[in-house]
Amino acid sequence: MMRISTRKGFTLIELLVVIAIIGLLSSVVLASLSSAREKSRDARRMNDLRQIQRAMEFYYDDNGHYPREGDGANGIIGEGAGLDTMLAPYLSAIPRDPLGPGSGTYNYYYDGQQNCTNDGVMERVAVIFARTMESVPTNRSDFCSGWGGEGGAGNANAWHIVVEPSDG
Repeated sequence: MMRISTRKGFTLIELLVVIAIIGLLSSVVLASLSSAREKSRDARRMNDLRQIQRAMEFYYDDNGHYPREGDGANGIIGEGAGLDTMLAPYLSAIPRDPLGPGSGTYNYYYDGQQNCTNDGVMERVAVIFARTMESVPTNRSDFCSGWGGEGGAGNANAWHIVVEPSDG
């Protein structure tokens, strides 16, 4: 005589398999979400650099030169440096890193003595850069490779925008 079970439900093995599948799918989704967040922060950093570049061009139009080291311009942008004050009239807000304050991401350097390669020609330039990029490869190649001491401008993860070839 066969006994028919009237209990309905899942066995322990079935529940464990379903939980394992859900865990695997959620880890894949979280990994891709993390990558998307990194790319989003990098896109914002690149956009911030372009805004800083435009602000410097407006500064140049008004003053006839780009901000100089002697005026207190060199250093970190967005953490109370002299450049923040110089660019404030040209920016709606001083850019801050998407990861939060204290990261020192945006930098500007120009001292008229740093030589950088531009199409094989050594030039003295002013450069703005985001020192920390998470997923975007650097656009540096051999550009300013000796600038490691200048706030990390030679950092392999830095994204650079040359503002000005100098007069010499």
